[in-house]
Amino acid sequence: DNPCFLQFMGVRYLISSWKPAGYEIVKNKGEYQLYKNNLAAPLMYTTNQVMGEKEYQNLKFPSNQTALLSRAVVSLEEEVQTEIQEMEKCKITLPEEWTENLVIEKTEDGYEITVKKETQVKARLLGKGQKGELLALQFHVENLQPTKDMYIRLLNQTNRLSDATYEYANHNTVFRYMVTLEEENQVTMQLGPGHYKIRQLQAFCGKLEELKDEKLYQNVFEAEEGGPTGDVVRGSILANQDGYLITSIPYDENFTLKIDGEETRIQKVNTAFLGAKIKKGEHQIELSYEAPGKRAGLGISLMGILLVGIGKVEKKRREVTE
Repeated sequence: DNPCFLQFMGVRYLISSWKPAGYEIVKNKGEYQLYKNNLAAPLMYTTNQVMGEKEYQNLKFPSNQTALLSRAVVSLEEEVQTEIQEMEKCKITLPEEWTENLVIEKTEDGYEITVKKETQVKARLLGKGQKGELLALQFHVENLQPTKDMYIRLLNQTNRLSDATYEYANHNTVFRYMVTLEEENQVTMQLGPGHYKIRQLQAFCGKLEELKDEKLYQNVFEAEEGGPTGDVVRGSILANQDGYLITSIPYDENFTLKIDGEETRIQKVNTAFLGAKIKKGEHQIELSYEAPGKRAGLGISLMGILLVGIGKVEKKRREVTE
């Protein structure tokens, strides 16, 4: 339910019991509603609004999420400084409590918390955080019972620090959240059982419509009538100027991209997705995928069928001879 992720991945429709930032209600059906985001990122588009991968890797949270709402990240030969809209810092506080099930004590740089069973608290945002806005929150966690899991849930997002003795312990000591505020100047936190400290709380507020840039998706891919066929997608796209073809398809070297019938070198964009450079003009696009080992597998299968066939023929020949 991270609104930046939903926008970035092109999730146009949602069924939800609450309204995420960027979405409008389409239909109400009792407890749940159907929401639509008309401006969610398309599957494939062209753009020249880019930033270099090195510059992007230097961004801190939450800018490393919000930057993807206005820029595509590509590998540039020459890095240039890019201006992006930043979220505004705000202050967040937890209530100090001493009850049978919950103790929250203020410390020099955060809070020490003891929870017997999962408990809900309201964290206050001082002077910021309107309903429907984005809240980005980050803090460091120290588990004072390291042989037990602990977690903290913010609305529908859960961060968990696993038992330190696990063979595959996650060592997730920095919790991060990006959520839509459902209430004015406060947010609901579910504190999981355990004894732990949270430190260096950093909160940021902002409006999704101010952070995203609709001009990022300059030209949208139009698929052939009937849509994808097997492992191939074909269609057309217009590029108003030299730029990049960006997709939300995870990068894999087994893809083949043809632009106007010519195979084009694919590259990794937005750090993990498939893309390529593209020239100004209208182009025909063909994107196909061949699973690794497919040809070898087919060859082995055919050889196996052939050997079975030979075996049956030989068996029949022996039976006739006898």
